[in-house]
Amino acid sequence: MRLRSITICISLFVLVSFSFIISNCSKNIIESKKVINKSDGNEILVLLKKITEINNNSPRAFSVTFTLKGIIDGKKFKTLGSGIYNKSPKKMRITVKDVVFNSALSIVIVDNEIIKFYIPVEKKLYIDNEKTIDLKNYINLNINYKIFYSLVTGMIPILSNYRIKEGLTTKRDSPPRLFLILENDNYFETISFRENIPDKILFINKSTKEKFEIYLEKPLYIANTLYYKRIKFIFLETDCKLSLEFNNIKSNIQIKLKNITRLKLEKDTRIMVVK
Repeated sequence: MRLRSITICISLFVLVSFSFIISNCSKNIIESKKVINKSDGNEILVLLKKITEINNNSPRAFSVTFTLKGIIDGKKFKTLGSGIYNKSPKKMRITVKDVVFNSALSIVIVDNEIIKFYIPVEKKLYIDNEKTIDLKNYINLNINYKIFYSLVTGMIPILSNYRIKEGLTTKRDSPPRLFLILENDNYFETISFRENIPDKILFINKSTKEKFEIYLEKPLYIANTLYYKRIKFIFLETDCKLSLEFNNIKSNIQIKLKNITRLKLEKDTRIMVVK
């Protein structure tokens, strides 16, 4: 079960083109109302425009190598791996390797709407669909796949059918930090900006009150595409913490699409279609 949990988490986070690292907990993001001012409509529109600009410049293709460390279900782990992504047609491949033996622990493939999780050591292949996938079938985390797929493909996630709740400015930090707060029927989303670059994101599930946080650091522009080179995710209601470090980011490269989705299964592999 541990291997499967790690595999799903990696599928969501590993190709994220942003660096996220913890600096403080969400409850400390806004500490004192004395230094908080409400932003006007123009400031809010500037922040939304910046997100649109980042998302429009997301890469058409890229490859990365990575180190992932963390805690899942109270167990520490460390893995190495690589990822490759193509925007159109939508293809993605993530290979996760054992630190000691450099053998494949898992391979994750996205082929348009089809998602495959292959765990060679267990001889199991799970086949799912992005339109119907429920991540609780794999891990004990109540998270939305579409939110994380935005991150995976080099974009800042925005709630679907969002409404603007408010914009805030804190003068506690120098330069001042700006907050854009959005909501829809299911979630609140708070995006923190510093010097007009997103550096923290907080999601709150309205029904369960569950929170998860994303912290971004060390922004890197390759041409007009924004990446971050380290990452941490914190799920406050569970003992799950993930820390990613990226190396060898190659942006907008030429990719052989057949190589992304090719999968050689071990003999007697059990194939399970998730419905």
